[in-house]
Amino acid sequence: MRKAVLNLLLLPLVGGLAAVAWLVMASLLFLYGVGLWGHPELSWWEYPWAWWRYAPYAGRSWEESVAIAASALFAFAPLLALGRWQWRRWGGVAGMARKGLGIDRIRRGTTNNHGSATFMNMAEAAKLFPSTPDPDLGGVVVGEAERVDLGPVARVRFVPGDRETWGNGGRVPLLIDPCKSGTTHSIVIAGGGAYKSTTLVTSLLTWKKSRVVLDPSTELSEQVGAALAETGQQVVRLGIGDVGPNVLEAIDIDDDMAETRLRAVVGRIIGPMPDAGSGGGDGTNARFKQWGRTIVTALLAHMLWDDEFPAELKTLRTLRAGLSVSEERMRDRLRGIHETSPSPLARSLAGSMMGLADVTFSGAFGNATDDTEWLASEVYGDLVSGDAFRMSDLVRGNLSVFVQVPMEALRETPAVARVLVGSLLDAVFAANGKVNGRVAFFLDEAVLLGPMNALETARDQGRKYKVTLQLFYQSEGQIEKVWGRPGKDAWFDGVSWRTYAGIQNLNTAKDLSATLGTYGAVATSKGENKGRSGRILDLPTSSVGANLNEHEISREVAKPHELLQEMRGDERITLPRGERPIRHGAAIGFRRPAIAARLRETSYTATWEDEEEAAPA
Repeated sequence: MRKAVLNLLLLPLVGGLAAVAWLVMASLLFLYGVGLWGHPELSWWEYPWAWWRYAPYAGRSWEESVAIAASALFAFAPLLALGRWQWRRWGGVAGMARKGLGIDRIRRGTTNNHGSATFMNMAEAAKLFPSTPDPDLGGVVVGEAERVDLGPVARVRFVPGDRETWGNGGRVPLLIDPCKSGTTHSIVIAGGGAYKSTTLVTSLLTWKKSRVVLDPSTELSEQVGAALAETGQQVVRLGIGDVGPNVLEAIDIDDDMAETRLRAVVGRIIGPMPDAGSGGGDGTNARFKQWGRTIVTALLAHMLWDDEFPAELKTLRTLRAGLSVSEERMRDRLRGIHETSPSPLARSLAGSMMGLADVTFSGAFGNATDDTEWLASEVYGDLVSGDAFRMSDLVRGNLSVFVQVPMEALRETPAVARVLVGSLLDAVFAANGKVNGRVAFFLDEAVLLGPMNALETARDQGRKYKVTLQLFYQSEGQIEKVWGRPGKDAWFDGVSWRTYAGIQNLNTAKDLSATLGTYGAVATSKGENKGRSGRILDLPTSSVGANLNEHEISREVAKPHELLQEMRGDERITLPRGERPIRHGAAIGFRRPAIAARLRETSYTATWEDEEEAAPA
């Protein structure tokens, strides 16, 4: 845009300079031709504009008229030669047309031999993702309905504090997934600094039913909590120092799935199992960890199925206390469970553990205590063993839970997030579809959760259980690290759409470029030939030729380097299932007046406002 304006301003300047050059050349030729060059009555400063001075008298004599006309024509010769040279540099009419179209409007071929890929236009995108929130669910915000790369600030770097760089951002309609068809799930792949949190607030304030938010930034509940409370939502923050729910409430021992959900809770407490070949060729580490898991499962099953055990003490904190004993006492406890427990599962597992050899039992018990060690921390124990709300409240449609354990803590103890998020999913599964609307799970930095089976269940049976997932990863490599290559493909197949933003990883850029597809683009090649021939004593002959050839080549809709280098910070590319890709703007909350008015100031928004005040008007 700015370059085009600059070119328009330079055009009259270049034209003026060309006119001055022509006048000087014509004047000098005229003076020389009529014999006035060096005349004593002619001052030196009159030479450059003499033609202009004598032109009004062209009709006085035919000699003078011919001299004036001839000097004018001959003065055009060097300018025409220069113009022809520049014209050929530009490639003639075809070259000028391509230059005017620009890189974003490469001329497409007339056939589909190389594909017909293109971005969806905004009219089609608005039909797929309406701008009005769904009356029942509200929906998940995909972005803004604008091609930022074709807008007025396409080549300007996005600066949050400088409104001049926003363009139409914040003023165009939204693109909202009403979550009425398909799986309703989505994945956002966005690198650092891609405004994930500031776009997520737009979805949080658009969604109308219950939601669970994993927010390691610990900012979102402070920003949107008051606004959600005004709509009738019960807002619960689960951070360091807060009291959470009793996650074991999600297990109903009268349900046929009770033992399955119990094993799932134990798996989240302990974490992923190591490969069978780890710890040496015999897989010793894997076996010890599995035996430790068996001990924990036996204790937890006994505690939950024991009617004489006080209900308020059936917590993970109590489970950890039960493991804080000597090895000998643990053997005795397992022996007692094997003989008297009301849980068949507990009796069976305890019986298989209590007779292990001393060294083997020591290794198994050591793994059980190590893997549950984080529950001994008071702050973590409170998060999963309290009474902040009933797990069943989530399906009523008016509960908003923000899991706000800081990133630093989650990297050291990811189990706390796994247990909280997984148990909340279990609570929705237990309702078996009897849910008010749907429950949305917005999981930022989902890589920290690891490969949770509950997420796969929600992905594959979300329509049955009325669960909507939105997972945030920083690259496709993170997804592959957690789920493996086949697992990544399964996730891409299982979502209604996925969005890319702030791409910084070359492999992600290559994969996205390949996914966007190719089309036929017109390529032009030109050539020139000159020749001169003749016999001795004969006049030589010369020949000049030129050719212009156009053909189609395959061109990516977006090359990897373009995705890495040319996408603005407030730009997104979304891939809906079975549809053309959409290139659009990000629904950044602080620049949308209706959203910004409902946000409460945090340390982040305060910093942004300081930047805005410092930005030039």
